[in-house]
Amino acid sequence: MYPIFGQYGTKERLLGQHPKSPIRRHREELFDYAVQRNHNELHLAIAVGAAAKESLAAWVESHGGQADPDRLHLADSSKISPGLKMVGVLHPGGASKGGAVTKIKASFVAAIEQVEQWSAADTTWLPVDPGGTRHPAGQYSY
Repeated sequence: MYPIFGQYGTKERLLGQHPKSPIRRHREELFDYAVQRNHNELHLAIAVGAAAKESLAAWVESHGGQADPDRLHLADSSKISPGLKMVGVLHPGGASKGGAVTKIKASFVAAIEQVEQWSAADTTWLPVDPGGTRHPAGQYSY
């Protein structure tokens, strides 16, 4: 259900993503509960790492939508919740295992820029929390 960096190989992928897997079914029950708990008003899901990206894509597909784990920003997740959009980023834990820090940072920048685009196109889509502020992507430090 919650793989640790370096522990998501072929066997774990099958166990975690096969439609009949109890792990996948349980995970999707938790995701569905989040939708129900929020009165079908989810706006943004962020997948951190390959397993999370594949899990969100599988969840979308289980609801009749289409999603590519490597292009979650294009996922058709409206069947789960009307305003739900998704982004995926590389797992930061990869940096400690010799991963490319530059690529990891770039994935986070691309995700926040995508969120900015969606927010600019529809200012009601992801409202800022009361008392909160939203800064442009360029103001975040990584």
